[in-house]
Amino acid sequence: MTNKSAHLLLEEKREISGFRFEMVAWEVPTSEHYPHGISYRFWFGNARDTLVLYDVHHGKPYHKHLAGKVFPYEFTDLNALIDDFLADTEVFR
Repeated sequence: MTNKSAHLLLEEKREISGFRFEMVAWEVPTSEHYPHGISYRFWFGNARDTLVLYDVHHGKPYHKHLAGKVFPYEFTDLNALIDDFLADTEVFR
């Protein structure tokens, strides 16, 4: 994220059994697009496929991608986001 008003909250990258996790979250100014003041991109996959993706960006409400399908996501806080993301990755591990 190149926004100068963004502050990095979390940056974690791991590899487990051929799968890769990337979790990045920034504190950003609260706005219509970021009502909780957090922007994030949590990715899980392998060399070929994105299996789980949680992200938020301009023009789209909170959502998650699971095996290529998009579902709404109800964001509450960063800790719940981490828990929900890791739970969704369990299906593939």
